[in-house]
Amino acid sequence: MKSALKIMAALVMFVALFAGCGAKPDWQEYKSEEAGFSVMMPGKDVEVQSSSTSTAAGPIMIHMYSVSLSKAYYMVAYNEMSFLEGIELTDSDKDDILEGGVEGAIGTFPDGEFVYRRDITLRGHPGKEYRADGTKNGMEMVVFGKAYLVGTRLYQVMATTTKSDANDESIKKFMDSFKLL
Repeated sequence: MKSALKIMAALVMFVALFAGCGAKPDWQEYKSEEAGFSVMMPGKDVEVQSSSTSTAAGPIMIHMYSVSLSKAYYMVAYNEMSFLEGIELTDSDKDDILEGGVEGAIGTFPDGEFVYRRDITLRGHPGKEYRADGTKNGMEMVVFGKAYLVGTRLYQVMATTTKSDANDESIKKFMDSFKLL
């Protein structure tokens, strides 16, 4: 009887030790007062990058916050378009800016197609929500995205994964956690 208990205890310890090998990441709130947002990220190692690009309308500063895991890539980015300061944008102008962000996201898939795309809002700010499917490097991929125009900033929240992992609860958790500060 004692040897059976020892074997059971050893099995329980074995399962406990190796259960973490396939464990889901530890979700943490990532918050940036300067960037004006918070979001739940899978893990603490958020990579932060900034760059600038010139456009016909003016310079754009791009700030990206991302986490790359084996099953998915999570990113929040915002484009600072200071050349818009003081300009009264029409609803059509706002829609054009949002559509530009959405089209740019699907541009990473040469054969990408939208599964859905719809208008949304966040605290009164216009936005777009979408899902696009495509192929990249021979793999069927999916990108889920939301874009919001807030003053001179275009925020983009995106999760990219394989088509087989598209229904993973982590994607929804990430996408639904984005908040403006």
